[in-house]
Amino acid sequence: MVRMKVSGNIVDELSEKIPTYLVAINELIKNSFDARANNVKITFDSQKKTLSILDDGYGMNKSDIETLLHISKSNKEYAKLVNGRYIQGSKGLGFLSVFKFGESVTWKTSTNNSNKGCEFRINYSDIIESENIEDIDIPILEKEGVSRGTLIDICMDEENVLLFKEELDKSQTIARLLHSFDVDKFNDNFNIELEIDNEKYCTNKSSNFHSILPERQLFNVKYKSDNSKVVFYHNNVKAMEYDFTFPYDDFKIDLDLIIFSLKSHDKKKINSLFYDNRNELTPLVYINTNLFNNYTLFDTNVMQKVKYASIMNQIIGNINIYSNNQDLDFNSDRTQFVQNKLTTNITKFIEEINIFIQEKASEYKKDLITLDILTKTNLSNSNIDFSKEKLRELIKSNFKFRDDVDISIDGNKIEYSIFGRKICAYISNSTSTNDGQDKDSDTNPSNPTDDDENDDKDDTYLPAIIELVTKHKKISIPTKQINLYGYIKYAKDSKNLDIDNKEISMKVDDKECITGILKSITKPSSITITYSYLDPHTGPTCNNLTLEFYEPKSDVLGSNTEKELITIPTINSYTIDYNSHVSNLINQINSLNLDEYEEMISCSIRAVFEISVDSLMKTEKFNNLFLNIKKLEDRVYKIIEYIGSNNNLKTKISINAKIDFDSLKNILDKDAYKSIIAEAHLGAHKSTTYISKNDIEELAKKAGTFVVFINEMLKS
Repeated sequence: MVRMKVSGNIVDELSEKIPTYLVAINELIKNSFDARANNVKITFDSQKKTLSILDDGYGMNKSDIETLLHISKSNKEYAKLVNGRYIQGSKGLGFLSVFKFGESVTWKTSTNNSNKGCEFRINYSDIIESENIEDIDIPILEKEGVSRGTLIDICMDEENVLLFKEELDKSQTIARLLHSFDVDKFNDNFNIELEIDNEKYCTNKSSNFHSILPERQLFNVKYKSDNSKVVFYHNNVKAMEYDFTFPYDDFKIDLDLIIFSLKSHDKKKINSLFYDNRNELTPLVYINTNLFNNYTLFDTNVMQKVKYASIMNQIIGNINIYSNNQDLDFNSDRTQFVQNKLTTNITKFIEEINIFIQEKASEYKKDLITLDILTKTNLSNSNIDFSKEKLRELIKSNFKFRDDVDISIDGNKIEYSIFGRKICAYISNSTSTNDGQDKDSDTNPSNPTDDDENDDKDDTYLPAIIELVTKHKKISIPTKQINLYGYIKYAKDSKNLDIDNKEISMKVDDKECITGILKSITKPSSITITYSYLDPHTGPTCNNLTLEFYEPKSDVLGSNTEKELITIPTINSYTIDYNSHVSNLINQINSLNLDEYEEMISCSIRAVFEISVDSLMKTEKFNNLFLNIKKLEDRVYKIIEYIGSNNNLKTKISINAKIDFDSLKNILDKDAYKSIIAEAHLGAHKSTTYISKNDIEELAKKAGTFVVFINEMLKS
């Protein structure tokens, strides 16, 4: 008989399934949630290098602790509804989350209020260095002074303290931790408190997103799959209702969204909780009430590929998905679904309803932003039939809610009410209106009367003008959202009055842009924005702006140099220090003229890759990375693959080299590295075969980022 053993390094492999601090903290909060805790307190002290998680849940007895330490075993049934809460855990890996922050962890826990409980401690290195983890003894001690619930104390190392603190410096991270559960869904209490170096942050149930910028809210849209109806509310009054079929029985959907029509600087008034990783507004997605850190499932820019003019991307709110189907699964950092029939159906349905909502909202947007619905607001009592039927005729014929307007008369005031908003017209005894129009005239400015035209002849009009801050602007990528109105210096009509932004039409490369917002640009390009205005007296005027988007470049420095052949995509210089030969070689390459030394530069850049890989192979940590891999291009491929799968390393590279994280993910194209290095090999060693100048420039670009990668790997 042979007894099966499990080496401790398998635990290290399982720990990789918890790739980020945000995921790790969320896992620990989920454990408290499943333990029926009402309160969870997370305390981080960067000076003492400690992190603690305290809850007032059920706690654990010895049997529960044994289950906790049985890796990949769980008694929980995921998504089962128990006493109003959906069970969150199921895979038995949650306790490994503590080791994301440090190696030495102590648990104190009690299942009752007797002030007695259990304490145990685990050193992570003891586990992963063990030849058989079943041989490890973990003493469970009985302790006095232990309150009901569970306290986890983690001793952190310097590196994790710095990285965790950097992550917590982002307001969005704190907001998402505090809202890791949709607390408004629970009748009972579940409160999260976060204390960072004595500064406290708490879950705030009263921070209802419905109260954000009410004056700029166009629609509140709600949908429940139970009744399959999309309902649009404007100013808290039902405006529209549509049937939207829900053909599935293995999941449910509940949407509660706010669609805005924002002006300049309004966006910064919205909680960072509702910003995605490109700094664009987004609703939150909750799976069985737990936050799903996904920004693509409900893509607010979905209409760009459907109908550009119908984009309504200023959306926040909550999207709740419920399912106890065990096929509901995610990737390790809980940002994407694992693809299967269930998750494909969820994705498909949300995209379909997203398109439907944006199409309907854009159709009615213009009617509701200003509520400019009357053909005239000053009336003469000598020619008005004051019946409601006749007064309704004063409502513009193209107002889509014309028949829903309620009309009332109070003295000389006529009130037109809809969706809780009022527009008033006034009756005068004069034979003409106060705005100078004849008593029988049609006050629609697009149809002036003869008298209006005669009056116009007595006035002097200036040409309308739209003056821009600049005609050409270079912007480094990736960008945030760009407010195109911000490039208007001033705009004057023919009467030298300021033109309101909403009167100015915009086209982006000949496509109409209703929002005035340009979404994030991630690739080098050039676009033209045309600003135009139709003046009623002097006709159309326009002006053009060209925006050029470029990839920023900065030297990779071994020592000071101003050359830019080998660069990295950042505005800051970066110094490498792992090998002086690489530093010197880069400086020498950057001193050469590419037109005169193509072959030499090609060979030398290849040498940068060879020396860098060799430096990595000589280290103990990475010497096994290249087993049975002989070719340079295959070794480089392996390095890029390794970085791409290591979220911690990617985060360090992004922070230390000041490379945008999304840009970094695009740079980590292992096939592109392999291909260009293979071509460089031909250029270097075959006199009859050469790579082009463009290929050399691309190779240099790859070398710039590659030496940064090697530098960070060796520093780690």
